[in-house]
Amino acid sequence: KRKMQLMVYVSTQEKSSLMTQHKLIFNETNFMRNGTISRELNVTIPQSTLNNGTLYAHIFVGPQDKSPEKISNHDKFTIITAPLTKYLIPSAAEFNLVTGEYESTVINTSSSPVSHWIPVLDILGVGEDWYFERHLLPYELLFISRSIKIVKGTLTYLPIIKCEHMKVLNRHLQRITIDNTTLPVTITYSPVGLGQLRVWTQFQQAVKAMSKFGFPEKELDTVRELVFGTSYYLLMLTFFVSSFHLLFDFLAFKNDINFWRKRKTTYGLSRRTVLWRCFSYSVVFLYLMEEKTSLLILVPEGIS
Repeated sequence: KRKMQLMVYVSTQEKSSLMTQHKLIFNETNFMRNGTISRELNVTIPQSTLNNGTLYAHIFVGPQDKSPEKISNHDKFTIITAPLTKYLIPSAAEFNLVTGEYESTVINTSSSPVSHWIPVLDILGVGEDWYFERHLLPYELLFISRSIKIVKGTLTYLPIIKCEHMKVLNRHLQRITIDNTTLPVTITYSPVGLGQLRVWTQFQQAVKAMSKFGFPEKELDTVRELVFGTSYYLLMLTFFVSSFHLLFDFLAFKNDINFWRKRKTTYGLSRRTVLWRCFSYSVVFLYLMEEKTSLLILVPEGIS
């Protein structure tokens, strides 16, 4: 097998073709797609990024004897781009009653989004051999099809890699200020199976769809933490119990509809009790709306 290398460049430009504006921060000369990598680095932040700008990481995987800086054609490299910054509206500092400390150092609030630093660059790669027809890619891989390349003149695919930020929650991000001339970043590489990569891609697309439907970042963080912050067995148990809970809620709602549909009169029912239940449910629902409760709780409560 041909020896490979993994290189990470940073740039204020999102396009990876502008190599003159890239700066190399990491180079693994003996890259193995079924191995693991974990490095902690300090990145010098450009002035434009300090002025509420952006910064991107460009990951190149290719042969050892080639350098993307010296060639204009990158056909022999797998290339992906991942943001190292994210725009968020700064929130006030939150006080933890358990630890007695502030969980955030951000005191000044603003209605305008400011640039925040993403401290983790998590790279996933398919560490197993895989085969499929060239024009019949699995549906999930269509979202990362730009990183799937075929070596010219052969039937061999270059390594599939994907950058994953789903584990990084908003509370892990650090606000970039004018004093942050250098910031730490942890670069990791983990091999995964093709099936696992497809599942993660599906979940990422589901989170993007939730964002388009209007779910705020706080709700998306709750979903991400539920999936990646708990053990696999506990997650499966939660899913199993929640499925039965949803089923029982549906059956109860169906029985209520059938009950009132068949009723011709209110004989035997207490109007005071029915009105009181409607009033109490309305008060609870309005209170949850006032407190900006998670939509995962608010929607089922509103339907019931």
